[in-house]
Amino acid sequence: MSLRATAALLLLAAGLTGCYEERVRPGPPRLFMTLDRLEVDSPDTLGGRLRAIDPDGVDSLWLVVDTVRYGFEGFLLQDVEGRFLVPIAAGLSPASPVPLRFEARDVLGFVATLDTSVRVAFPSPGSMK
Repeated sequence: MSLRATAALLLLAAGLTGCYEERVRPGPPRLFMTLDRLEVDSPDTLGGRLRAIDPDGVDSLWLVVDTVRYGFEGFLLQDVEGRFLVPIAAGLSPASPVPLRFEARDVLGFVATLDTSVRVAFPSPGSMK
């Protein structure tokens, strides 16, 4: 086998092994939300933690509680985590859901969304007047 053929085979083998390597594909951020509790009063305050992870960097984060939208800057960090405290509106009916939506956008423009809800608790018998 000639030197040229051997070099070509080595280059081909090196190129094929490159095809089998695991590559990180661009995609939306991974989102995590932890709530302090699943039932709230009306009015009340709900707390929890939000986390967004993206290898390209997190640009912006939003938390929507019922119809109120809160925005946060991600500062292009790969891992953004923080605590939140948000008000729950007055006048909500017992057992009604309060929707929560956590959204994050990475530096490439990919957006991820995580939806959940908490429930308005029934008043305790001692609290009714």
